[in-house]
Amino acid sequence: AGVANADSYTLRHPQGLTAKAVIDTLIANDINLFICSFNPAATSTTEQELSQQYFEHPDNTEEHEVTVIPMVQVQVQEQHSIDNLVGGHGTHIIFVLDESGSMSDDWAGVVEAYNQYIIRRKQSQRDFDLVSVVQFSSSARITVQMEPISQAPKDLDFVPHGTRFLPAAVKARHLAQTTPSSH
Repeated sequence: AGVANADSYTLRHPQGLTAKAVIDTLIANDINLFICSFNPAATSTTEQELSQQYFEHPDNTEEHEVTVIPMVQVQVQEQHSIDNLVGGHGTHIIFVLDESGSMSDDWAGVVEAYNQYIIRRKQSQRDFDLVSVVQFSSSARITVQMEPISQAPKDLDFVPHGTRFLPAAVKARHLAQTTPSSH
């Protein structure tokens, strides 16, 4: 029995992942970590924990660090969080989904996770939410743009190629920056 957070999970990851286990895997595979945050106030604790684990890891001999990229201005997001607490405003949910060739065996699971999240939001009576989807492989495309959650598509097509995250991050950032003030 843990303390519930905004996602209705306990503070323990539902599949038992820990910051240490994630960092062990990243270091073992020589992967640099960067975090793109659309809600820095909500992700700062995770960012700090991952950064500390990464920096202090005994096998991090090159002293790599976690790079945190705030995708929206912190003060704007904090105001939106306050607005959501006092009621009435929806949330603009932006999915950034990897449809590169390596995801071909997992795409159905990605779409299922997307649909399950939409279902949970609807069950929580979040009818004012907006949904956007950025899909990326070697390029990025916006396949859903600020649709009311009730009209979010259930099916997302799969157009695999290579993997480049930067174009997707740029498109997601643009979506976040053009989010209506009501969201």
